[in-house]
Amino acid sequence: MASTITYEVRVLRHVLESCDWLASRGRDGLAKLKEMARETKWHDGDARHERVALPENWSRAIPLHGAVMNGHYQSTLPYLVETLGAPVGGVCPRDGNTPCHTAVVWGHLHVVAYLLARGARHDAKNDHGFDLAALARRRQERLERGSDIDRAYYTRNGVPLQALIEEGARLTRLLEGVARAGGWDAWARPRATRSKVVAVAAPWLRANGLRRDLAALRANCKGMEKLEVVPEKPRRRRRERRDKVDKRMALAGPAAVAAARAAVAAADPSLPDALFKADLGGEQFARALRWLGAATVDDARDLDRTEVARVDGLTSAERRKLWLFVAGAISKRDDAVAAAERAALEDAAEPPPPVRVDAKVALALLEAMPEGPVSVIARFAYAARVPVIDTRPVTDDAVLAAVRIMKM
Repeated sequence: MASTITYEVRVLRHVLESCDWLASRGRDGLAKLKEMARETKWHDGDARHERVALPENWSRAIPLHGAVMNGHYQSTLPYLVETLGAPVGGVCPRDGNTPCHTAVVWGHLHVVAYLLARGARHDAKNDHGFDLAALARRRQERLERGSDIDRAYYTRNGVPLQALIEEGARLTRLLEGVARAGGWDAWARPRATRSKVVAVAAPWLRANGLRRDLAALRANCKGMEKLEVVPEKPRRRRRERRDKVDKRMALAGPAAVAAARAAVAAADPSLPDALFKADLGGEQFARALRWLGAATVDDARDLDRTEVARVDGLTSAERRKLWLFVAGAISKRDDAVAAAERAALEDAAEPPPPVRVDAKVALALLEAMPEGPVSVIARFAYAARVPVIDTRPVTDDAVLAAVRIMKM
């Protein structure tokens, strides 16, 4: 196999892996990464060997893996994405993970938000059938229900488990919210001026929101007959109303989840029928599931990949088929749960309150600030540009061949 790899491909693999490592170092590796990304010729790691020409735009294929894994959303990751044009939806040839999947695995909330704000798909699935929300839920379950051995491992290595659980919960809520809204933009726009995650990942959304608010206020001031001044309710009453809504939503979500899980389990065929339909009718598959303690399709959903990988009597290909069957059952349940929870929360939520305009501010703006200065403020005080992202996929055959054999 190695003899079929040309020297040029080995050089490309070396330079891409070197850049990935530099990106993983964040600010410490940024200067060297910029220097290396400008190279047009390189060698295979031995300076005594021949330097060969690198393909045009080879730097767009630098993996985001290192920058994402270490959470460098303020240094090397923006350089790779916004300057070099590395695709945010690139897929790892080993397991089908996108950079967003890698960020979820490592629990990096701001990295996930950064990638989604720049075009990464929230519903992309890896080779195991997990989209981002499903992967985040699975990771969170393992963190919260970890065994004593797992907790001892975290303690021994100085890992703050509680901090991981808390950030994982925030990450799960974000991805479930994006999935319910149907995409990042639909979820982020209403939160542009009140969410720190959105403000960091997509500052232009906050700027746009402030510009709209300023324009609306100016328009209201120009036509005073349309200006509705609504007195603010006492803080205590606002808090009580918000608490009631929160309580109603807290009850609606778990109830909808439980009902959806029960409905999916009730609609499941018998385990033999489900295996036969999935072309797993052989006795070895049923025997393997019995050995794992799964008597129904719903029981199989409690299995994880490690358990399936330990089953005796199956070949590697058969274990993979069995895991894909289990992952498909899990995905079916998770999709139903997400849809039910979204519907329940929408029913329980309170419509947003009307926009309140302070009378003193409105009158002061009307008297002292004509349209010209308002435009100047909107243009400069809230300046934030949307980054131009190169969405073209990498198509150079030599570069793709090097990516396929990288050590990631």
